[in-house]
This record gives sequence, C-alpha cells and structure tokens, in this order.
Amino acid sequence: MRGTKVSLFPPWKDGGYVVLDLPEAIFSNLGLTYLAHTHIPTIWDNQSVIIDNVDWIREPNGVLHSEWRVPNGIVFGAQVTPRTEGVDLARKSHNLIEQRSGDSVRRLENTEPNENAPHRCF
Repeated sequence: MRGTKVSLFPPWKDGGYVVLDLPEAIFSNLGLTYLAHTHIPTIWDNQSVIIDNVDWIREPNGVLHSEWRVPNGIVFGAQVTPRTEGVDLARKSHNLIEQRSGDSVRRLENTEPNENAPHRCF
C-alpha cells in the first residue's frame, strides 16, 4: 500500500533514494494482520475485508505521520521527522479493544534501510 511507503533522499552526491514501508508487516496473535504488499494474504484478505489506504499527513514543519486502524482494533502508524543531516523514524502500535477481543500485536516489521542509511537515516 502506498500509504506506508516513504521515499528518503540522502543528501550526499549520487545518494539516490531509499523507499521504506513503515510498517511493512504486523503480526498479531491471529496471524498476519497487515502487509504493505499484496503477494501474501493477511487475515483480512482471507475474510474478504478490504483495508483502505491511508495517505501520509505532512505537517508545516515537514514531519510526516500516518495512522491506520484495522477491523480488530489494532491501531498502528509511523512518523518521519526531517533533520539537517537525515531523518528520525518512529513507529507505534496499540490495541483499542484489547479487553474485548484479546488481539494484540506480536511483531512489527519494517523494510530495513541499507548499510549506508541506518535508522537515523543519513
């Protein structure tokens, strides 16, 4: 999904770019709950439930943030904060209806930046 993808452009000459999915995958006690790609079915695909895309919100100071909510109450998102020599990346998840459903996030996965672009990218 495009709403989890963010393109980063390193400031050095011929730095190219890095595309990250924030997050790329979320696993809960129910199985694969979210995937930024379509080649592997999630628990929602198996139930024919469509998860709508949510685009990034850009703040006036350049910060990008997103927040998604899936049908079982898991909420997840990310924030990208520009810095002079790179960006800070943050991700979050929580469950709004944990007492009712018992569903919980077990693992979040991200595409990893290459060795030239660690989590404080650039």
